[in-house]
Amino acid sequence: MIFDRLERADDYTKLLPGLGRALAHLRDNNLLDRPAGRHAVPGGGDDVFLIIDRFTPRTDDDQVWESHRKYADLQVMLSGYERQGWLPLSTGPAVKTPYDPQRDAEFYHPPAAGPTPQWLTLRAGFFSVFLPHDVHAPALRVLPEDDTPVVKAVYKIAVG
Repeated sequence: MIFDRLERADDYTKLLPGLGRALAHLRDNNLLDRPAGRHAVPGGGDDVFLIIDRFTPRTDDDQVWESHRKYADLQVMLSGYERQGWLPLSTGPAVKTPYDPQRDAEFYHPPAAGPTPQWLTLRAGFFSVFLPHDVHAPALRVLPEDDTPVVKAVYKIAVG
């Protein structure tokens, strides 16, 4: 997992092929006005593409913990803010829904025992990257009563 300020994102391009293409696309486009859904990244094909998410963050009762195998997630807040949880996959969270290669997703029960998740707040000007060994719970409310709408860019970057 990587969490940093957007102004330092280029420091990580050697670690993840495709990250540079996603960051260039992010800088060259006004994504806030794009409709929700999947969007092509020029030259990215299926190796780098964009998903625009528009939502109201979930409560802690509705946590969705997930991991991916084929893609890393570069998550960039465009408007609003959210809390994200993180656990290493090596801690063995209990699988709720087995891996689906069509969705490139495996889902887990919220951690009830074992390691305590790490929490971060994703705001404008910051980004997070979740790799295949990262279990993450995005799209959570920062405060229980706060339902500020969110617009987020998620670049899916092939890792293998």
